[in-house]
Amino acid sequence: MFNGATCDAADATGCGQAPATVNAGFNPWGIAVDQATDTIYTANIADGEHPGTVSVINGATCNGTNHTGCGQTPATAQAGFGSVGIAIDPAANMVYAANIEDTSVSVINGTTCNGTHHTGCHHTPAKAAVGNYPSTIATDPAAGAAYVSNADNTVSVIPLAHPMH
Repeated sequence: MFNGATCDAADATGCGQAPATVNAGFNPWGIAVDQATDTIYTANIADGEHPGTVSVINGATCNGTNHTGCGQTPATAQAGFGSVGIAIDPAANMVYAANIEDTSVSVINGTTCNGTHHTGCHHTPAKAAVGNYPSTIATDPAAGAAYVSNADNTVSVIPLAHPMH
């Protein structure tokens, strides 16, 4: 990560600095940010041969200006095999991870699994079935749907989940 305030088109003074890094998990592939909880989530493919995970990084202590938490091992949540894509529904505080090897999307409760609260990270997430070899995912809270691109030339449309308690 780098500081966008000192490394952009108008100010390049910070562009030459070495970026901070985080040990985000086994082959981080996709990344999404939940601005409400200041949490960075990475989908970890785990070579596609092992159960995938989602790393949960505290964005308040690991960002472009504050690196104090970057050296800590982030919490992880279970996901399906080969987690590659990740998206957030900020309205319901839910995290969706597309799993390329088991044709599913894992649904993680972002209220109980985020940068500062990890109690829900250890629960087995609910899964939604999708098309063959899903990869990227996007949410549209206004439409109440998540859209998942699949390698079989289709897009799966799944309803967004309500928070699970």
